[in-house]
Amino acid sequence: MSDSETQFRKGDQVEVTKPHHHSYATTTSVATNGPYYPATVLGSHSTKDHHLLIQYQTLMSLHSGPYGPQLLTEYVHWARVRPIPPNDLHHRLKVGDSVDAFRGCSWVKGTVMDIYENSMYLVLFDEEEQELEIEQWNLRLHRNWVRGSWDPPLLEQVNYKAALCSVLCTHIKFTNSGLNGEIIDF
Repeated sequence: MSDSETQFRKGDQVEVTKPHHHSYATTTSVATNGPYYPATVLGSHSTKDHHLLIQYQTLMSLHSGPYGPQLLTEYVHWARVRPIPPNDLHHRLKVGDSVDAFRGCSWVKGTVMDIYENSMYLVLFDEEEQELEIEQWNLRLHRNWVRGSWDPPLLEQVNYKAALCSVLCTHIKFTNSGLNGEIIDF
């Protein structure tokens, strides 16, 4: 698979999830709730279809290079790779929101349980059933990468769709009001 056959290109900043840790798991089984590890795409595998060569930004290799520890580099199935979720600066986190918290070396899914002063949030981590206080800058709204789009959609995407619908509905009203063929400036 060449770089042109996937949406990811050499140098892209991405996130990679590890396969499930079951004995029957394959390299393509994906944990959609993460954790997600920041990584960089280095290229694709010339003989293995659907595999990308990635270098993790926060995981170290077990083998040291000539200059000491090195970042872990490996081939992963493209289904385990997603773009970095965009920052949604317009969304204010609230109690009950599903979030990702950056803990150590990865983004881990949790739920906001409480909001404290000084931008601290109490987060319950889904997999661990553990609550921790997390600073706001280490949190983001949890999003899934589904068929090339983010779910839930970004606020800007929702507003754009609403505005487009409003324009189309206005056009239909003018067309049905007997102004056929006339150009109307807004």
